[in-house]
Amino acid sequence: MTTNKRPRLDIDQHNGTPTPESRLTRACAECKKHKIRCETQAGQTACNKCLRKGIDCVPYNFAQKFIDDDAVWKAQTTSGLDQLKAAVQYLLRQNNLPELAKFSNGTLPSVTTASTVSPTDIANETPSVQDDSDLVLPPMSNLYSLTETRNSHAVATTRELDFIDKGIISLSESQDLFNHYRDHINPLLWGGALCSHQTLAESRQSSTLLTAAVLTVAALHRPEKRSVQTTYDVFVSVVKSSCLARAQNLDDIRGLCIGAFYITNMSWRIVSRAVRIATEMNLHRRGRTDSHERLRLWYVLYVCDHQFAIAYGRPPLMHDDVAIRNVDKFLSSHQATNGDMRLIAQVDVFRILAEAYFLYGCDPDQELDESDFEKLRLLNVQIDQWRVQFQSKHTDMPTYGSYPLKGHVLYYHFARFHLNSMSLRGIKFQDTPSWDRREAANTAISAATSTLKLIIEEPDLNRALFGLPIFTHTMIAMCASFILKMAIAFGTRTQDGMSVLVPKDLSAMGLTFYTGDAVKLVQDFTDVLALVGEHVSQRHLAKHIVVGLNELLQRFRMEADHLVFSRLGSIRAGIAANPGLLPSRPVSRNENRLNPAEARPATLDMGFLENATTFDGFDNDPLSISMAGNFDWGFDDNFLWQTEYQDFQF
Repeated sequence: MTTNKRPRLDIDQHNGTPTPESRLTRACAECKKHKIRCETQAGQTACNKCLRKGIDCVPYNFAQKFIDDDAVWKAQTTSGLDQLKAAVQYLLRQNNLPELAKFSNGTLPSVTTASTVSPTDIANETPSVQDDSDLVLPPMSNLYSLTETRNSHAVATTRELDFIDKGIISLSESQDLFNHYRDHINPLLWGGALCSHQTLAESRQSSTLLTAAVLTVAALHRPEKRSVQTTYDVFVSVVKSSCLARAQNLDDIRGLCIGAFYITNMSWRIVSRAVRIATEMNLHRRGRTDSHERLRLWYVLYVCDHQFAIAYGRPPLMHDDVAIRNVDKFLSSHQATNGDMRLIAQVDVFRILAEAYFLYGCDPDQELDESDFEKLRLLNVQIDQWRVQFQSKHTDMPTYGSYPLKGHVLYYHFARFHLNSMSLRGIKFQDTPSWDRREAANTAISAATSTLKLIIEEPDLNRALFGLPIFTHTMIAMCASFILKMAIAFGTRTQDGMSVLVPKDLSAMGLTFYTGDAVKLVQDFTDVLALVGEHVSQRHLAKHIVVGLNELLQRFRMEADHLVFSRLGSIRAGIAANPGLLPSRPVSRNENRLNPAEARPATLDMGFLENATTFDGFDNDPLSISMAGNFDWGFDDNFLWQTEYQDFQF
């Protein structure tokens, strides 16, 4: 009997024929050559013999090396996955999120807690002082790199319960306010550019600041008494707590923009903060996958900044950078929407108005020289070209119909009024203006009257007016008060100094202005604005504007064939004889100065104004005062120009 064994055969799975077994060995080529045992110490990659001789230890069978390397890679990968799972599980626990096992098949479980930082934005949207793609970094970035202090800017991902979880505002009321904002106000801001979330839960998950801003603005636009003060206090608290936070995302900037557009006393402060955050995030840079969304927000900030630079008479923070100069490329993207087109239209018009600021400044006492009017005329031509360029591109929208087109025309009148009213800076009203100054002044008068007529006559614009940002209300109130000022600026003071005889027209001064028509126009506009006020909170800016304008209108009266404007002192002198007509508490400068029921002529319909300024705790309520704005609709000559009636309180 022979002891030789037949080699083991493997059966080929395809044709059933046996194949020799492929046997692998760990012996290296050197040990195999000398037919000795190939021994390797733990942790060594070469055998003992090769180490002694100082030669490369090459496996005799190269396939064995691949198998060994593959085993090492799999072991390292398994260890790395275990570490990642442990880290993710730790983060989920820290943020009160569901266990990792519940995230199955790509489905996200429902989350009931809110976050101030969106998890998807933590890495991409956190402000960074460093950009390794640049050869020459900014000085501070270079300093952080040099001193190795990058970790000092690590983002904290721990989230806290928001104000809804804490019961400050109930979930049901928050849901109602969010829905109102989403359906009625959000579309007016360039097709919803500032809030893409369709549910309250999405908004809370992304940004507490955005949620607080949305609820505050929604409460401000509801006619019934709701928690306006509560939402406002929440918004202020969230803004304060975010000032020193490093973790900010795009929705935080959107929340600041929404607050600036609608909350008067905070607008200038929070838009400046939003611009700083956006600058740290480099929103204006192209090349990212989400660059369109970031650029859109950059353009919103530009519009917001320039609106309030005009409203407050201050220099803008943002100037023409590469992104602003190349807005046409933004519209050429396949991602561009109708809302983007309306946004870019406003960017372009404020670029023109910014040029006027850098030419003439914003000092109301600085009179324009005759040499300035040629450039002013060229700016007017640019405004006309701007209107033609974008007018045909506007399309109707749900709920508000032709508002996009009418809003475009409204901003055209705003721009013409803002530019040409500069011609009246610092002039002496007893002198006849020069021809160039008269031309610009007549353009300003025409733009102001066209603004009021457009609001009176266009129903779609009326429906949208209540939800438009406060800049719109500021400018239409500016136009209305400008017309009333023009009515008395060239008048003649009576001997007792208590009244002004108002001229029937200003043709003697070369101005196209008819006093009776102008006053009637303002009264009609005020009536329309009062109707708009029925759809908003008592603390909405529109209601305070109506109070101020009616206070001015009630001082006009007919005496014989002359229209007379009475000084406030003459009316107060009559009230002094009857102290019972005065309010029982001090009157704020932004509040109606007279008792509407007693001081206004019977010919004027006061409507809802009887109770327009009787808010509880008004004097100590910053929100109420802020909604009246930092604008006194009295005769403040420094508001536009100097006149001889500096002692008036118009």
